[in-house]
Amino acid sequence: VLSFTAGRPEGERFALKSPLHMEPAYMRELIRQYPDAVFIWPHRDMVPVVRSYCGLYLELGLMFYTPESLDKHKIGRAVMRGLANRIGGMAAHAERHPESVLHVSFDE
Repeated sequence: VLSFTAGRPEGERFALKSPLHMEPAYMRELIRQYPDAVFIWPHRDMVPVVRSYCGLYLELGLMFYTPESLDKHKIGRAVMRGLANRIGGMAAHAERHPESVLHVSFDE
């Protein structure tokens, strides 16, 4: 991600749209590189989000495994752990630095 910004004009804005940027380790690095970064945190109904993530994990799994060998419960637990980690990281950052987080209601 940071190599993406190399060579861009000073002060030019850019947006990172992946929820993976909410991972605590990635956020720390982004903040270290861009201390004035503002995070837009869309709040949405988690049911379709979890369903979408599980579907994505299942499709990715089918690239390497047979349908019978994939454990949907295990996929669901992995999705929930990942989302809890990302949401927890963003919540902790928002609590420490509320001025750098813009909360937006996201209705599909």
